[in-house]
Amino acid sequence: QLEKLAKSDRARDGIHPEMLGHILMAVGIMWGTQASAFYDDEAALSKATDALGRELKRLLLYGVLKPEAWPELTRVIDEEVE
Repeated sequence: QLEKLAKSDRARDGIHPEMLGHILMAVGIMWGTQASAFYDDEAALSKATDALGRELKRLLLYGVLKPEAWPELTRVIDEEVE
């Protein structure tokens, strides 16, 4: 599905679907192991899980950095895609 998404016109150019899959899988695995260490009650865990989902959506939709503020990083990524 990630490969299909990466090839669609709804995604940015240059996405590496396999690596994106590894990143998302790592978040899922790590959240499962870390959350129980940080949250004792079910309500706090549920609230934190919702916040994690929201932040993942934000990262997927918008990213974190403003590309115009990071021209050297943008240049490196653009060169890797070519």
